[in-house]
Amino acid sequence: MNEIGIAGKLAGAFIQSKLTPLIIAAAILLGIGAVVMLPREEEPQIIVPMIDVMVQMPGSTSKEVEERVTKPMERLLWEIPGVEYVYSTSSPGMSMAIVRFKVGQNEEDAIVRLNQKMSANMDMIPQGASRPLVKPRSIDDVPILALTLSSNNYDHFTLRRVAAEVSEQIKQIVDVSEVKIIGGQRRQVRVLLDDAKMSSRNIAAAAIIPMLQQSNQQRTSGTFSNRNRETIVETGSFMTSAEDVGNVVVGVFNDRPVFLRDVADISDGAEEPADYVMYGKVAANDHEAKGEVNSNAIEPAVTIAVAKRKGTNAIEISEHILEKVESLKGTFIPGNIRVTTTRNYGETAAEKSNELLWHMMIAIASVSLLILLTLGIRESGIVAIAIPVTLALTLAVFYFYGYTLNRITLFALIFSIGILVDDAIVVVENMTRHYALPENKGKPLVDIAIRAVDEVGNPTILATFAVIAAILPMAFVSGLMGPYMRPIPVGASAAMIFSMIVAFVVTPWASLKMLKRDVKHEHGREGFTTRLYRKVMHAIISIPVWRYAFLGGVVLLLLASVSLIFLKFVKVKMLPFDNKSEFQVIVDMPEGSTLEQTAAVTRELADFVGTVPEVVDYQLYVGTASPYNFNGLVRHYFLRRGSNVADIQVNLLSKDDRSAQSHDIAKRVRPALNQIGAKYGASVKVAEVPPGPPVLQTIVAEVYGPNYERQIEIAQNIRDIFTDTDGVVDVDWFVEDNQAKYNLKINTEKAAINGITAEQIAQTMQVAISGMNVGLVHLPNEKEDAYINLRLPKEGRSTLADIQRIKVVGTRGNLVPVSELVEIRELKNDKSIYHKNLMPVVYVTADVAGAIESPVYAIFGLNDKIEALKLPEGYALERFVASQPFLTNKYSMKWDGEWHITYEVFRDMGIAFAAVMVLIYILVVGWFQSFKTPLTIMAAIPFSLVGILPAHALMGAFFTATSMIGFIAGAGIVVRNSIILVDFVELRMKHGMSLVDAVVDAGAVRFRPMMLTAAAVIVGSAVMLFDPIFQGLAISLMAGEVASLLLSRMAVPVLFYMSERKKHVGEEIISTDKVVLCPTDKSPQSFAALKFAHTIAKAVGAKLTVLHARDAKLPPYFTSSQIDDIGRQERDADDAQRADLNDYISTAFDPDGDVNAVVANDPPIEAILDEAAKAATYLIALGTHGRGGIEKLRFGSVAEAVLRESRSPVLTVNPQVEVPDKVVINSIVCAVESDDDSQRTIDFALELANGLASQLTVLRVVGEGENPRDDRWFEDLCERIPAEKRDSCKLDEIVRRGDFLEQIFAEADDLVADILIIGVSHDLFTDESLGNRTTEIIKRSHCPVITVPIAK
Repeated sequence: MNEIGIAGKLAGAFIQSKLTPLIIAAAILLGIGAVVMLPREEEPQIIVPMIDVMVQMPGSTSKEVEERVTKPMERLLWEIPGVEYVYSTSSPGMSMAIVRFKVGQNEEDAIVRLNQKMSANMDMIPQGASRPLVKPRSIDDVPILALTLSSNNYDHFTLRRVAAEVSEQIKQIVDVSEVKIIGGQRRQVRVLLDDAKMSSRNIAAAAIIPMLQQSNQQRTSGTFSNRNRETIVETGSFMTSAEDVGNVVVGVFNDRPVFLRDVADISDGAEEPADYVMYGKVAANDHEAKGEVNSNAIEPAVTIAVAKRKGTNAIEISEHILEKVESLKGTFIPGNIRVTTTRNYGETAAEKSNELLWHMMIAIASVSLLILLTLGIRESGIVAIAIPVTLALTLAVFYFYGYTLNRITLFALIFSIGILVDDAIVVVENMTRHYALPENKGKPLVDIAIRAVDEVGNPTILATFAVIAAILPMAFVSGLMGPYMRPIPVGASAAMIFSMIVAFVVTPWASLKMLKRDVKHEHGREGFTTRLYRKVMHAIISIPVWRYAFLGGVVLLLLASVSLIFLKFVKVKMLPFDNKSEFQVIVDMPEGSTLEQTAAVTRELADFVGTVPEVVDYQLYVGTASPYNFNGLVRHYFLRRGSNVADIQVNLLSKDDRSAQSHDIAKRVRPALNQIGAKYGASVKVAEVPPGPPVLQTIVAEVYGPNYERQIEIAQNIRDIFTDTDGVVDVDWFVEDNQAKYNLKINTEKAAINGITAEQIAQTMQVAISGMNVGLVHLPNEKEDAYINLRLPKEGRSTLADIQRIKVVGTRGNLVPVSELVEIRELKNDKSIYHKNLMPVVYVTADVAGAIESPVYAIFGLNDKIEALKLPEGYALERFVASQPFLTNKYSMKWDGEWHITYEVFRDMGIAFAAVMVLIYILVVGWFQSFKTPLTIMAAIPFSLVGILPAHALMGAFFTATSMIGFIAGAGIVVRNSIILVDFVELRMKHGMSLVDAVVDAGAVRFRPMMLTAAAVIVGSAVMLFDPIFQGLAISLMAGEVASLLLSRMAVPVLFYMSERKKHVGEEIISTDKVVLCPTDKSPQSFAALKFAHTIAKAVGAKLTVLHARDAKLPPYFTSSQIDDIGRQERDADDAQRADLNDYISTAFDPDGDVNAVVANDPPIEAILDEAAKAATYLIALGTHGRGGIEKLRFGSVAEAVLRESRSPVLTVNPQVEVPDKVVINSIVCAVESDDDSQRTIDFALELANGLASQLTVLRVVGEGENPRDDRWFEDLCERIPAEKRDSCKLDEIVRRGDFLEQIFAEADDLVADILIIGVSHDLFTDESLGNRTTEIIKRSHCPVITVPIAK
């Protein structure tokens, strides 16, 4: 046994080890444990540390906030390592910066670095600004569960109190994180001041504040000792009721105390509404099933949003919460309050993971069934062991790597199944083949198995790392899409490595147990398609015109396929929309709209939503934000507050209960919603859950420049262009509408005369208009804080005159109306100023739907319109794609949103693909030790596009990021197949086969394992077709595999031949000496052919080679070591046969130095053609028995194949030819037809006649009425023969009448022909045998027949 490699050593170590079954069991248990312990979620958790930093600067304008707070702060934030973006907003009195770190940065480290930077620069805080409030944001903050409590029997206040009790119970559950109550009114002691009563008692609003604060105190004064006991003393008492608040003395009038109840209405109840949350249920009765909604279906509601701790299982937590809430019904939750689960990401994660686990089982079963049908039941059983073990180990890697069980990780496994099964197939098939080898008879099965594994070890290792090299670079895609797709290359690479190890460790053990030794490995006659392939490939490789026509056709197919993208038959998109069960309707009323007006418009929008058949329920959030998802986290929807904002959370039927996709439903409702919104000037946007990383909006135009006002004007022009473009919807911009604003400028002189400070006036106005919380009502059993709130009643603060009447008290106790102390100025409201990475920017946003579904094409159309936009500054608006402008001294814009991520993803994918090419090139160079061979192998990679792009067009699918993943992953499989082909070509050439025959043989023989791999990939990927996101991956893998399988089988051999033909030309024609080749099987016909061959060889000055071939009956894909083993056993027999052959030659004639005896251990046809290719073969002479095994091979299969494939003339001797003692050739008859193709036949006949000094008779066959002498070359024929032999030249003709063949035979008999020469045109064949006329001539002729190939 030769030196065993690493694969053989691994197999030898475990093939009989008792540890192997334990390893299998341990791996399966690890996988089961991983499935149980892995947290499950629908989408992967993308770690993008985001931190909000908020600073208050009351009273300052947006511009002052920008200069004093925002710019210094964002400069500091920009200094922090790892920061990718700093978004800032400078609003009146407030600055907020959103710091987004690079994807994958450690959250805790990011928070520490930011806090340290802020703390170290507290001295930079300007006077009047607050300390920075730092709020980290994380994907773990996204609520996984939303419970909506609604009822027609209770108001928002009561529902809020019930929700507070329930939330406290939920909070007790393990692994629950933030619990947030949205909507409802808190409990509040409202003190509604009466201006008239206060004036009558000389009380001012501002004076009440300190009185309430001072009265609402209780302190521990200390302790004293008495009689050896220590006693605690407390002073004061907290207010615990509205009555306590009303009893506070706020002043003295006419020597009598003035109680707060004397100058205000005091109530203990709900706070004044700042938002409304309502719930709408689409009832399932008959009229409502048709889309009609009962107007009473909308009820007051409160939503409890629950988030989970990082790294915990959403499914388990959701189940525990729902179980506990169910137990609270009837106690904490009254029976007439409906509890609706309006979000349950645990349930959706369970559904998706269970569905994908089921799909994975289907893929495993399908691939096992495929192996069963192609290899057999025992082999399929072995593969069925290998797949679960590999997948179980990969699941364990996911667990230890910190991944969750989500759609991406599970699709990574499903995607891997079709590829990883190949390693097990290779080992099993090779072991099966080894068991059937004759030389292995009697050897121990263990030794046979180890040798079988070792033989395929190195190619398997190379192929495994080629696939890994193809997919692993995708793990380095940057941006938000990087962690989204990273589980695919990580999981697939781990699966490939484990599959290789399992193939070397587990598969040999299982094969030893399950495979039978007496397996019969049949190698029968090749099928029709294989024989046709050989014939076509011989023509393509041998004829340059065909070769270049084929390659040109492949290139044209490739160009035509790629053109589908430019012709928009295939459209590019980052990811298609997923089929979710929810979407949001975002409502932005004009600034200045009241809460009630916003609620009315939202209610009207909700009424329409309720008519949509697929809607189950919906929630209205007016003045506040709904529970946000990852999309809302990035867009900061949770900060939406105010009387002019609202959103509607729409929940749809399960995707199993509806036919329409959620994206189609959203497109359907958008026009009607926009029409309703337009009536009220509202901006209405439909926000779907994005299929990949969320962005600010699908299309974002960022306008930069030196002047912010001018930026707004340009942004307005761009917004108008967006609005006028078909397919661009939900157009909006980040610029507030104008809103009425009054500035009360204090007359400091009048205020000073009256002893009133500016602070008193400002505080009084705040109390009057906004109200002021001046302390807590101390209620120990209350779940939420209850404040004491001072404010004027609504009717007292509805007009400017009402506000001006309020009084302020001076130092002398005099009351002065505010109207006497201020001057009123009407101004425009201050607009927010936005920055991105320290640059002032104005955002214009939009979505795409309808005619255009991909932002790529929308932006192409918008670019043309923006190009035509003429700026008064005299230059065009420069547009950027990948980065912000370097300078802002000119106006410019940058495209962002989904387009930016699409650009980043496909850019990084392209870079990853380039890295794939380099890695594969290095691997293949290392294997083949050639710089040129890898280029041939890799040339087949683009061929998969011939299948991928048309398949996308036929299925109407977008070419997405997952499609690109499939293309890149397919590159590894294509390279694997190409390596198989080229490796086999080199193997065959090492054993003497010519380059031409080797490249043809490679495609014919290696097609089966290539097809099996492709079939496994197709079957394994089929389940992914039903997922909207991964449909592109499935299409790319399936269609790409079919195209590359068919094209690479032909193109790679052709390209390899073209690259290696100069190097191997010496191997194909070893000598330029003229040779006559005579194959012999020692039959009488072969003996006669040998005599004729000897005579002709001497006459034309050629060497005679006598060949005896015996078929070793070896499978054509045996490896070199197998062939060498058999060769050593047969070497002695070859020497004996060579001696017998020389004796046989001596009986025919006296051999001389020009006779060469050759013995070949190859099938006769292969041996004859190979030997003929090694020299300038003048003629092949052989005998034919006339007993072909198949009817159409009428004169023997060997002679038929040689005649069909040979590029040299062939002399045949049939059984009717008598064997002369001495061969004398006096008369040669050459029969030709009246065409130019007969030129070669006549030239050969002339050369042979000249060499033999024989009479040549050319029989020209013409039809009736045809001019027999209209060809000049025929008239001058005899002039080409030397003058001394010209008398022996004779021209004759046959007019085709009746039995044409009988005329030829009659003429040959009359001329006593010793040899008959005919031309054979292979283009005339109607099947794989020779034409009928040629067959009949060779079979019935009484003299040897030489066939001269005319076209090949």
